[in-house]
Amino acid sequence: GCPTSTKIVLKGSDFMVKDAAVCNGGTPVKLTATPTTAGDYTFKWEPKVNLDCYDCPGPTFTPGTTTTYTVTMIDKNIANCDQVKQVKVTVGASFTVQTEGTTICEGDKATLTATGADTYSWKDPAGTTYNGASIDVTPTVTTTYTVTGTSATATCPGNPEATATVIVKQKPVVEAT
Repeated sequence: GCPTSTKIVLKGSDFMVKDAAVCNGGTPVKLTATPTTAGDYTFKWEPKVNLDCYDCPGPTFTPGTTTTYTVTMIDKNIANCDQVKQVKVTVGASFTVQTEGTTICEGDKATLTATGADTYSWKDPAGTTYNGASIDVTPTVTTTYTVTGTSATATCPGNPEATATVIVKQKPVVEAT
């Protein structure tokens, strides 16, 4: 006789994608959609922004803004068996620490100020450290201070270090005769 039941197993294709992170203004990053089984596939990446191709398995993302892509893998041999996944490319902000030097007279105080980060650590050539966005120093000779900033929000380093030179002018010596 005939069997009373038949088991049919439908096997579809699948693929993997991985989220990525890149720095604003950083080097482009290659994204990859990797099929888990061999086959004949086409790909579609949407939206069509910041990628060098939108119908390939491995487009290169040029840093722009954080974007979530919908990736569709179309099996050319099996109709209606498309697989859809999302991949997020996060573009991190960077920061740049800036400061300026100054000129003082011997014995005077100089205030150095840094901007561009959240916290700052200063160091003089002798290794003495100072903390804060603004510091007061009284060098006796021309001295260069290095400031290193850290950011609580930026995910990319940018330019975390800067220097400020305090030029010390000697007071004139006056002799009375």
